[in-house]
Amino acid sequence: MIQKINQLVETILQGMAQGAEVECVQRIPYHGAGMISSPLFCLKMDIFYRGPIPRYPERLAALPPPQYLETAMTREKDRFFLDRMPIHLDYKEVSKIDEELEELGKPDSPFRQETTYSLFRLYHGIPVHTKSDWIRGVKAQLETMPEGFWTFQRRNLAGRLEHQLSDLAAAVFNRDGMFFQIGLARFLETLAELLFAVNRQFLSPTEELKFQIDGLEILPAGFTGYFDSLLREDSGFDRDRRLALARHLAEGALALV
Repeated sequence: MIQKINQLVETILQGMAQGAEVECVQRIPYHGAGMISSPLFCLKMDIFYRGPIPRYPERLAALPPPQYLETAMTREKDRFFLDRMPIHLDYKEVSKIDEELEELGKPDSPFRQETTYSLFRLYHGIPVHTKSDWIRGVKAQLETMPEGFWTFQRRNLAGRLEHQLSDLAAAVFNRDGMFFQIGLARFLETLAELLFAVNRQFLSPTEELKFQIDGLEILPAGFTGYFDSLLREDSGFDRDRRLALARHLAEGALALV
């Protein structure tokens, strides 16, 4: 399977990396639930352009005919199958990334993305094609993020977590099962990113969150037990009990901020 993935990477590089406007191509690594044997696995690659991103017919013209093509209206993503392997290609403009990173280096400049997952992809992506040292410089900058960045992230996420915990309590009071389930999902996402920020790490892919959280160095006391209980698919855990578990988890995470 590894050989097949390497062959597909080479196929994509031959089709995508020939143009002078392609600065860099990175493959996004997997470490946990996204292993090749998992049904969640797909080959993720980021393609960085110096200049405008081409329209999708031009992007895919040099590749073998894809199956089940899905392209975003924003012209920044293509999803398809090659040789029965799911492929996810994300396209990014170098100039926009440079602008974003320049802002992050300024005092009191907030991070304007919804999560830090985009920074995870930049930092942990494996370069498979480069035309200069640009991506190396990007990784060096992300290696030494200013403390103000992490302070802002922790405070922002802490406030969001408290708000979402209140939403869960309101859902329990109103006996609103749908609102509770939606609120719980949002709560878990925010809790995860807050713990990553406490550990000065960028948010990992969603399919790897549990694996990555278990490996964090700094976690609240008793976190694993409460967290695993909240994730249990057990009809015996009603909404009141899940709310109590969420409150324990939030109190522990907020104490680390």
